[in-house]
Order: sequence, then structure tokens, then C-alpha cells
Amino acid sequence: MVHKARATSSGDHTQVNFQVADVAAEVVELKGRGVVFEEYDTPGFKTVDGIADLPNGARTAYFKDSEGNLIALVQRPT
Repeated sequence: MVHKARATSSGDHTQVNFQVADVAAEVVELKGRGVVFEEYDTPGFKTVDGIADLPNGARTAYFKDSEGNLIALVQRPT
């Protein structure tokens, strides 16, 4: 879904999610192309090598585009 924003976004929250079949493989591929993934270590949310395993079984990884917008890769649980 794409919609026009009412204001300029700060980029501090996820701007778009891409659903992928294998987040680990996508992270390796994108790192090979120079993409830098965000690392988080907060209560209840921690990434390891750029990937977070969520309680619902999903896996996710975040990176910023050239404008600073946060982009997510999401692998849904099987």
C-alpha cells in the first residue's frame, strides 16, 4: 500500500516492509552489495548480525536508504 503522507516523515520509523522468503540470505546478498544493516539491543528486541528473531517466529532486518528512511525485510513464520 502506498499513500501520500500529510507531512515529511522523520525516517525514524519503518517506511516500508519487504516480505522475503529467507531474510538471512537476503541480508548476505545485500551486505555483499554494500548495504549496512541496523543493529539493535533493547529490552525485548535484539539483532544478531542485523537480524532479529521475533516472538511470533518472524525474522526481520532493517537498513536505511540513501535518504535515511528505515526499510525492513520481513520473513513470516512458516
